[in-house]
Amino acid sequence: GGWTLSDKFSGIANSDVGRRNFARSAVGMMLDLGLDFIDLDWEYPVEGGNPQPAVPHRPDDIAHYVALLQAIRDEFKALAFPAELSIASPVGPDNYRHWDFKAMCALVDHVNVMAYDLSGSWSEYTDHQANLYEDPTHPPGLKYSVDKAVQDYIKGGCPSNKIVLGMPLYGRSFENTDGLYGQFTAPSNQGSWVAGNGDGAGVWDFKALPLPGAVEYYDTKLVAAYSYSPDTRTFVSYESPSSLEAKLAYIHQHKLGGAMFWAGDADAPAGSARSLITQTFITFGKDNMDFHENNLEYPTSQYDNIRNSSIVQSSTSVSSTASTTKPPPAAPQRASATMAPLTVTSTTTTGTFSQCDGKRNSCVWPLTKQVVPYQQRDCKAFAAFVWCP
Repeated sequence: GGWTLSDKFSGIANSDVGRRNFARSAVGMMLDLGLDFIDLDWEYPVEGGNPQPAVPHRPDDIAHYVALLQAIRDEFKALAFPAELSIASPVGPDNYRHWDFKAMCALVDHVNVMAYDLSGSWSEYTDHQANLYEDPTHPPGLKYSVDKAVQDYIKGGCPSNKIVLGMPLYGRSFENTDGLYGQFTAPSNQGSWVAGNGDGAGVWDFKALPLPGAVEYYDTKLVAAYSYSPDTRTFVSYESPSSLEAKLAYIHQHKLGGAMFWAGDADAPAGSARSLITQTFITFGKDNMDFHENNLEYPTSQYDNIRNSSIVQSSTSVSSTASTTKPPPAAPQRASATMAPLTVTSTTTTGTFSQCDGKRNSCVWPLTKQVVPYQQRDCKAFAAFVWCP
């Protein structure tokens, strides 16, 4: 799923056969890759999502989404180990107003709320992208806040301890502006995420912020951080140690399920004073993390190294920090420090015949032979992919 790969969901979920086939395929891939969870990121059912290519919608997408989750749960019943099911969910009311929170949350272990991107290059004026609370003096137009979304989820029937609050490890920049709620121009082709096709312009890794010459600010009322440089007239909205501290307290206050970040590789160095992931771990405490044995036996995997891993590793215990089961008195129920998958960005090589599996002029993930939607220049920016000429 995700922003770029959600165009198939509506069609797949539209029939019982499609749902069963997807569930079998997803669980099969999970077992092949030696994983113990499935996370769905349908952006978005009923309305919204990427306009190019346009995400198809149906009025009954949500009912079908619930049935799709149930189909995966049914497949889990045959497993020899407990697997987790989670979904990534929106923070914007336009995208979640159709959701059946009660039914969906009953079928998943975690709901990872993507509580960021409330503003960006598409906005009418500079604004915060992850403010916890609404600004009563906000200009006319769309008013968003993380708290509004969280409370709507809870009112809709989603247990608070299943809600995992997402936070950005990147900043969205606005150029040629005088500051908050000001006019701006579209970001130039600069940023940490700039790709060959122009995507990612104006987006900066948190570890690069504040930009040289900029001053970092923190709005205590809105719980929102940003930086501004009067010399370059650049405003950047992001999470900071100060805003994170308040959000972690919010997680405790409302007994949420924990915190997650997008994306882990954009954080400041682990253990440093500005590492937001480290700050979250220290705040919740080691005793508040879920340390349980990962499954190591995947006898049906098509990959030798995964199928034989139980022989090599025996029954060695591997700890996980996905969620909690034993909160101390001063910590939120099931608080977690959940990290998004790391994105490795180093140059790839041209794929071999076996890696390409007959595919031509495509970007391929050789582990599964899956074609991914990247052109040659962008494909070679990812170590996990190969370009098949």
